[in-house]
Amino acid sequence: MNYYDLIGFIGIAFGILAFFSVGRKQRLFLFLLSSVFLLIYTLLNPKWPFVAVFVFFTAYIVYEIFKIRSNLSNIKLIQVNIDDSYIQDFFSNYKKDIYNIFPFFNQENVQNCFLIFRNLDLIGVIAGKVSEKNFEIEVDYLKPGFRDYEIGEYMFKINPGYFKKLGVDRLITKSYHKNHTKYLKKMGFEETLIDGQMFFVKHID
Repeated sequence: MNYYDLIGFIGIAFGILAFFSVGRKQRLFLFLLSSVFLLIYTLLNPKWPFVAVFVFFTAYIVYEIFKIRSNLSNIKLIQVNIDDSYIQDFFSNYKKDIYNIFPFFNQENVQNCFLIFRNLDLIGVIAGKVSEKNFEIEVDYLKPGFRDYEIGEYMFKINPGYFKKLGVDRLITKSYHKNHTKYLKKMGFEETLIDGQMFFVKHID
């Protein structure tokens, strides 16, 4: 097997890994690596129609990555009351899935609630209450199809100012679902024992 065959197999491997990745950005990055390796392979072993295809594919993925960065500016959080009709309709429509992830969610424990919009479409909600300098998150839910870490990175890493306006410097929540646990760790939450109970905690600057 020639060295350029190895390059081709590496490209295929990256492509396969991309199909199993959860985050959209991670998936696009792996597809980009796959496309670059396969483009190099086709240039070393010239088959010009395939070269043209991989040039186009690589350019398209780069475009999608830049589009993701620009779309972050279209994410908005709007604070509403818990009895707002929008949030009540949202809870009603996604009740089963919400309680699958947050089985102990109780609206009576909610004092502060944010609707999450992207391109003016309502895609999720984050709700909880302020206790001293902490924002205790009761539910942090995104509709299926938007759970690629992009929204969470915007809220918790890029622009946590929505929470700062509440006068808090720490976010606290619990997790009862393995995918939610994975998400929280990805967002920089750390497992912390508080009063004998395990919480996920993130300090915001």
